[in-house]
Amino acid sequence: MKIETSYWSAIPVDYDELWKFADEATDEIERLEDTVESYKKTANDLATRVAQAEEKIEKLRKALDVYERERERFRHANPEITGEYFLTGGHGERDANQLPQYVRICPAYGCAFEVVYEKTEKTVTYEGS
Repeated sequence: MKIETSYWSAIPVDYDELWKFADEATDEIERLEDTVESYKKTANDLATRVAQAEEKIEKLRKALDVYERERERFRHANPEITGEYFLTGGHGERDANQLPQYVRICPAYGCAFEVVYEKTEKTVTYEGS
């Protein structure tokens, strides 16, 4: 153990301890850098998994939307089974989409009356109105 006075100050310096500290600090830095690299790989893996999960969620939402529309279509196309209201006809002037000005709707299968609805200029789509 060699204790000397530093050139820059009057503080005694133990060079063996200083070298030991430098070696330990270097080892700790390398260990921490390895840990950081490991965390970066883990973060990249997680980001990839999150992106894949988001894609799957989007596909499932689209499939659910199609299923719900088909379920509604079935319910109204088979009123004798489901008891839902159904379209019985239309009359009046037709627009560019061949939709009539008025439609007749029966509230349930076997009802003795119909209700007439008139078309408005409001358009509603699956993306919103």
